[in-house]
Amino acid sequence: MTSEPRVNAEDLLGIAEGNVVIEITIDESGAIVSKAVVKSMGPAIDAKVLAALESWRFHPATRDGVPIPSKQDVVYHFKPRAS
Repeated sequence: MTSEPRVNAEDLLGIAEGNVVIEITIDESGAIVSKAVVKSMGPAIDAKVLAALESWRFHPATRDGVPIPSKQDVVYHFKPRAS
């Protein structure tokens, strides 16, 4: 289950096109147990991306059919609309 960050046009004023990259650690149950900002677009946008990740759930990675913890990067691309 995923949800999108609630970023509006005002949040992107004065910001060039770019990505927010968050490294997440997923436990054996598919829950995100840690998040780290790898590439930032500023505290306000980063916070909205991190908040969206709060409701995410995954099917855990497996090894030999056994659920295991894993890490992956989540990338959100933002492109401000032309005025």
